[in-house]
Amino acid sequence: MKKTNRLRRALLLLVMGLLCLAGPAAAQEGSDPNPNEPGSSRGIGLSVRAGFDGLHKGTGWLPVQIEVSNSGPPVEGMIGIGQRQSGRPVYQLPISLPTQANKRISTQVNGADFPSGLVVTLQSGSGQILATASSNPVKALRGDHSLLYAVVSSRPEALEHLEKVGGGRLDVGVAFLDLDDLPANPAIWREIDVFIFNDVDTNRLSAAQRQALESWLHLGGQLVVTGGAGWQKTTAAVADWLPVAVSGSESMANLPALADQAGEPFRDPGPYVVAASTLRDGELLFHEQGLPIVARRPLGRGAVYFLALDPQFAPLIDWGGNGRLWQAIVSGAPWPAIWETGFADENEAAGAVSTLPSLVLPSAFLLFCFIGLYVILIGPANYIALRRYGRRELAWVTIPVGILLFSFAAYLIGLRFKGNSVVINQIAMVSGRLGQPQAYVESAVAVYSPRRSAYDIVFDSDALVRRLSSFSGGSGADELFIDQGNEIIIKNKLIDVGGIETYDAAAVRELPPFDGVVRLFEKDGQTRAAITIANHSNAELQNAVLLFDDRALTLGAIAPGETVSREVTVGPAVAAAMRATARGGPVTYIQYADGGGTTLTSPAGIGAAPLPVGPGSTYKPSPLEPFYTNLLGTGSYYGDREIYPRFQFLESLYDNYSSLPAYHPESIFLLTGWTQESLVGVGIKGGRAERSAATIYFLEIPFE
Repeated sequence: MKKTNRLRRALLLLVMGLLCLAGPAAAQEGSDPNPNEPGSSRGIGLSVRAGFDGLHKGTGWLPVQIEVSNSGPPVEGMIGIGQRQSGRPVYQLPISLPTQANKRISTQVNGADFPSGLVVTLQSGSGQILATASSNPVKALRGDHSLLYAVVSSRPEALEHLEKVGGGRLDVGVAFLDLDDLPANPAIWREIDVFIFNDVDTNRLSAAQRQALESWLHLGGQLVVTGGAGWQKTTAAVADWLPVAVSGSESMANLPALADQAGEPFRDPGPYVVAASTLRDGELLFHEQGLPIVARRPLGRGAVYFLALDPQFAPLIDWGGNGRLWQAIVSGAPWPAIWETGFADENEAAGAVSTLPSLVLPSAFLLFCFIGLYVILIGPANYIALRRYGRRELAWVTIPVGILLFSFAAYLIGLRFKGNSVVINQIAMVSGRLGQPQAYVESAVAVYSPRRSAYDIVFDSDALVRRLSSFSGGSGADELFIDQGNEIIIKNKLIDVGGIETYDAAAVRELPPFDGVVRLFEKDGQTRAAITIANHSNAELQNAVLLFDDRALTLGAIAPGETVSREVTVGPAVAAAMRATARGGPVTYIQYADGGGTTLTSPAGIGAAPLPVGPGSTYKPSPLEPFYTNLLGTGSYYGDREIYPRFQFLESLYDNYSSLPAYHPESIFLLTGWTQESLVGVGIKGGRAERSAATIYFLEIPFE
């Protein structure tokens, strides 16, 4: 018995010793006990914030701010960003953390892949998870039909009332940010409609942030800069954009004209602190005996507003007239046209770019001839030849040799048609305004592999890259790994034999030097428009078309260095809208169709005469559909291998069954045309690829 007890004690001690040895090893190989808390035992701190104060437009991109610290041993590892449900990294960023390091990482992810938020992990070089953190909840607004304010203010609560000022949009969000939160990539700013600086030191903006802000302005953004007592620091970095020259601040006993214009008396009595200024460039929306209260200056497609008062203080704080004042500002925010909102039908976009011009299948006639020749030579011809020479016993040699020769020939023909090189194909759209330096680019990209192989696919470092939905559905986010360092790399992407992977790459790019203007004049009792367009680029603008009113005017090819001029009659509604917009009035918009399919077009505007919609039908034709023949150069595009992908691409810009309406400014003259240039760089790291590209431009023409 004593011997048995001693044996039991020895076994117990052995098991306890093994557990003590296994414990540290398990801790090293596994993740933290609480994956939602930073790994304090290793000296790692990790936190993450997603979205613009947790907001974003439903199908757009999320800015992500990651803060990581290390008080322990140095770490060379990887930051992974994954979905909350799976936790599997979708985006990966290399990171180096010396001891006592504190780093802030700004990046972006596609909002459609992270509907409720995201999880960030820090892994060591060996793959060990050192820390994990979950982001704040994320709320998606109703896509491009929503209005998103971004506010940087010392007292954000003073502007919470903006949630009630939507300018007719279907949804409104107000994001309160710090200066450090502002992205340096101008393509991310596309999510924001109205941006407000209030009582903050704008000199703290980095050069990259200020450049991104300026690009956003020229592309249609609306910037509001406030005055009051803190006008100097608020205007410090943006003074040259303002419509006014600010000279100081003064105290005014009352502002009766502002109260009268807004139709609402002030709640709090004066005096009120007002930034004193004089109009320099632009127009006055509200003024007090000539003193600017709200002034506006157009800048590209966007505008800069100066509000001489500080919304944190009287008379604006809790004033009932705020709605009318801010409505005057919001009315200038442009509604996006269908060619400015990305791909509404991703399957069409993927299908368009997957049709590779360099890979043409042989015709059925050639296949029939090849098979017929094979049957004849292996069968009757072989038998007749052997019988003629009296050597029919050699059939066991000639038939296998013939089969081998035809197999080799079939392989060579397959290489000829299938290709032996990686192929990168792009079809892109560019939206902007003539005479402006930059434009938005949205490119569908296809990567074709002739063999089963893994590739590192490299994109421009500032591109926003995501995987396009496959024909079988789903975003494929769990298959997309991006190393966002100095370049964006989809790492080790395995593509099967003859397989194609498709991606969406968005960016802001320099606009080729196309130029043009529309001038209105009266002639014979009619309003006429003289249009002049010049191509100062090195690329031919193919199949150029001018869209205006409910008409399309084909211009043909515009060669480098060529200038074309046309004169057309303009409908009264378009002429009135153009004049009102030129005077600084609000832009009028056309609503093409409502959710039930009812046509709601106004008398003028692009696509104002769409295809008829049947009673009770949910199908709504694209506003561009009446002009497909003009835009494609032919009405017989279904059987054309080069033109049909362009038709598919145009179809991808609009969801024919969406419950949301489509809009466009009534006053627009639009230049469209194609080039064979690619504006977003894509390549194979360490390898070569054949390339093909087509880009369609949608460029507003400024008018006088």
